[in-house]
Amino acid sequence: MSLPITFSFQCSIRRNGKSSLATDGQPLQFVQLRLRHFGQLVHTPSQQILQQTSPTLISDTLIPFSLWELEDPPFISYFFLFRFLSSYDISAAVCDAIFYNISSFAGQILLAADSNINVNFHIIADVDIVYTHWVDLDPAEDAPAVRKGASTSVIERVMKEKYDGNGGEEKEGDDQCSVCYEQLYGKRENENEKEKEVSRIPCGHMYHKSCILKWLKISNSCPLCRRELEE
Repeated sequence: MSLPITFSFQCSIRRNGKSSLATDGQPLQFVQLRLRHFGQLVHTPSQQILQQTSPTLISDTLIPFSLWELEDPPFISYFFLFRFLSSYDISAAVCDAIFYNISSFAGQILLAADSNINVNFHIIADVDIVYTHWVDLDPAEDAPAVRKGASTSVIERVMKEKYDGNGGEEKEGDDQCSVCYEQLYGKRENENEKEKEVSRIPCGHMYHKSCILKWLKISNSCPLCRRELEE
């Protein structure tokens, strides 16, 4: 039995490159915010992750992050972070938590540099939006730790399949690709950008072809209805 889809946030922080001291009194101190998303299939009773897609980058930006702001109210750095994340409908509470984690990480860099306020650093903060598909399997069924992907013949059939948007009644959820969570027929930002090709798999649900092919490498079933694809 499938349960409602929920979403949450994860934030992983790391430092890029080695520390070096600024010589001109203007240290290079900034944070690279990378907003990504991925989906996972979780067995409700055991909390076991059955399937998970690779993170897909949505957008990224660089924001200044002066160590002086660890002592003074961090208006500038927080403003840039909040403006970037809130444009993707991320709440203020989540923005506060992410900024706190980055500040704590920057504080560790300051301690490692013997409290030298002019140390250079480049922090990379990956903020992941996690879409979780909850499933409550029948007790008589075993929930395997690893599920096999689709066979070569199934993948080849999906690769050859073409869908022009006509013919057949659309199913619920067909306005959005349930792998990348973007519109199936989104607007192109420029004329040179190719529109993503759409495929309809045997159960009737539609996805971006590139997305469903990536999904089928780890699972031989529809991400929505869980119907397996026959060879």
